[in-house]
Amino acid sequence: MFGIHSYGLFVTAGVLLNLTPGQDTMFILGRSLTGGLRAGLAAVFGIAIGTMGHTLAAALGLSAILATSALAFSIVKWVGAAYLIYLGARLLLAKAAAAALDGGTRSSADDPRSAFRQGILTNVLNPKVALFFLAFLPQFIDPASEHKTAAFLVLGDIYRHRNDVEPGAGLCRGPAAVILPAQPERALPDRQARGRLVPDAWRAPGLVALGQFEETETMKTIIEPFRMKVIEPIRMTTRAEREQLIAATDYNLFSLHSDDVLIDLLTDSGTGAMSANQLSALMRGDESYAGSPSFYRFQAAVKKLMPFRHLIPTHQGRAAEAILFSILGGAGRVIPSNTHFDTTRGNIEATGAQAVDLPTPHAADFASSYPFKGDIDLAALEQLLKQRADAIPVVMMTVTNNAGGGQPVSLANLRAVRALCQRFNKPLIIDACRFAENSYFIKQREPEYASHGIPEIVRAIFALADGMTMSAKKDGLANIGGWLAVNDDELARLARNRLILTEGFPTYGGLAGRDLEAIAVGLEEVVDEQYLRYRVRCNEYIGEALKKLGVPIVNPVGGHAVFIDAKGLLPHIPPLQYPGQVLAVALYEVGGVRACEIGSVMFGRQPDGSEVPARYELVRLAMPRRVYTQSHADYLIEVFAEVVSQAANLRGMRITSEAPQMRHFTASFARL
Repeated sequence: MFGIHSYGLFVTAGVLLNLTPGQDTMFILGRSLTGGLRAGLAAVFGIAIGTMGHTLAAALGLSAILATSALAFSIVKWVGAAYLIYLGARLLLAKAAAAALDGGTRSSADDPRSAFRQGILTNVLNPKVALFFLAFLPQFIDPASEHKTAAFLVLGDIYRHRNDVEPGAGLCRGPAAVILPAQPERALPDRQARGRLVPDAWRAPGLVALGQFEETETMKTIIEPFRMKVIEPIRMTTRAEREQLIAATDYNLFSLHSDDVLIDLLTDSGTGAMSANQLSALMRGDESYAGSPSFYRFQAAVKKLMPFRHLIPTHQGRAAEAILFSILGGAGRVIPSNTHFDTTRGNIEATGAQAVDLPTPHAADFASSYPFKGDIDLAALEQLLKQRADAIPVVMMTVTNNAGGGQPVSLANLRAVRALCQRFNKPLIIDACRFAENSYFIKQREPEYASHGIPEIVRAIFALADGMTMSAKKDGLANIGGWLAVNDDELARLARNRLILTEGFPTYGGLAGRDLEAIAVGLEEVVDEQYLRYRVRCNEYIGEALKKLGVPIVNPVGGHAVFIDAKGLLPHIPPLQYPGQVLAVALYEVGGVRACEIGSVMFGRQPDGSEVPARYELVRLAMPRRVYTQSHADYLIEVFAEVVSQAANLRGMRITSEAPQMRHFTASFARL
């Protein structure tokens, strides 16, 4: 094409030439060391523009002037040399000034615009580049070609793209990343480039990668990505006190006073700390009964991530479930899910409907590291839809799968569920309490989404659904609130009527305006990738330490909690003597840690009054958001070490009184 020949030889020669670092490489390296990632990338793009200029010059014959005129060559040569001396002096001055920077101002060496302009001039004022293009490119163009200019342009552009990587300099010259020799932090004055974490798989010895993730540290210590302005004192108790306190509640941890608890891991629902921005937003809350601007700010924040047609606020997630299943539930109906959690199951069964769990078979193997144990069993769902399609009003999916060990659901699984729902004409509703954590796991574990942002993944999840229920007390980062969102107009009309009867007017739904404001800000903060990485890593840290102690846990560790296999830790206690409750009580007595049983106490009682062992006997250590530090985690690990040493001496329990539904909240126990 255009008279170009020996293309393979051209590409090979270009790669070999790029292995030799030159003036452009050193310029990019210097600007990156003094100005950080943005300055380095700006230099890359500036040099690329200069290279394009030389290509055009060669194509139009202008470079020939430099080849035939000694005077022109000398003028450009000395102007270029003078400019390079000027740049070197500027870079030395910028490096000396970097140590004095305090984050408030930036030197010109940090300015990407300056680096871009200098990159263009550095390349354009290098006569050797012009001569190179004039001498090199014609070797691969047929002299008889009628399209020499087009051939010059094509080969020059190909060479420019091949020039993106110069491995000999240890430098990646492209927009994806800049890889530099590891430097002390003082060499990077841009404070915004510090402390961001790079996945281990990206690291190389002696290198620091600056690109999609930026890093100037290789520390292993988890630090909270926030500072504390307000603290809440913890009342320290003795073991003797705690033994008396728990006995006085008939061994029900829900009945303890929270100020008698040292580390409260009962739930992550509504127990998190709000940010300064959220607390500020509270003051903007408008308490108008109808049409409050706080509602519309809340609505905009929700629809930015979850663009359903109708949004119905409620005071918390279970209220949204109650409204939904009062319409879709009823005797004889069956509602499948990957795994229903306790309030979802309770609201379904309260209408006379049957809640059916269809977890992936991988979920039963706690030791495996299968990445998406929250998935639904697609074959089982298809079989149920074939057998009982007329009885199924809706398919539910819980993300993450709380009762299944806090495990995420893959987008591949959700797409397959969506296809089945369309095939059988069933709506898909997502129980979305921990949607952000689930999205983070998708980014980390589904290669297709590794380069996607968290908000983009969130929108991809909800694009597959017809509606959602939400507790804003989880990934809304609020202390109260929730909503029901749907696309179906008639379902929304019925839900709003029910809302007015039970919760309030549709623009507040049982919430104060200040709560709506807090949720709106929380939805912006929860999709921050650095926050999500810190949250997931905290739980991983605890899980890793517990495994070293020999404590069996659900692997991999979930996003919001570590789940202990109580049956595995206490094999001598039968399921209907409630090993999970026994372990949870022991954690409180030994160290003042309050955890939650998720086993036969929570799920053993059946709607017909019979009792059968639950699928799993778990204890959940649910980590409140932005509340505890690594010191609390280390204390928790010490408590487990003590409990493990006493595990063989623990004995079972029996229930002495219980409520007909969701008995775990109020049941009384006695030791056997």
